[in-house]
Amino acid sequence: MKKLFVISIIIAAMASEPALAYTGPGLGAATIAIVVGFFTSIFVALFAVIWYPVKRLLKNRKKSRAHSAATNSSDDIATLKKADPEDAASGEAVK
Repeated sequence: MKKLFVISIIIAAMASEPALAYTGPGLGAATIAIVVGFFTSIFVALFAVIWYPVKRLLKNRKKSRAHSAATNSSDDIATLKKADPEDAASGEAVK
């Protein structure tokens, strides 16, 4: 089946006649623009599929670190509030 298809293409290419038509520079520029646009769209699609999940992961990691830092500082404040006022007056450090 594949051989028949290849042979058909070769025969069709050999049997064709010249078009005898003028193709100006606009056609070449349009062809180049289409090819560049096609490959650019593939690149942008891959970039979106790969970059945006990575960006979201980094953003969530940054939020998580900021949240854990805020939680740790609030734990320190809670520890200081629980401290005995007599210890603070005598100058002993709270552990």
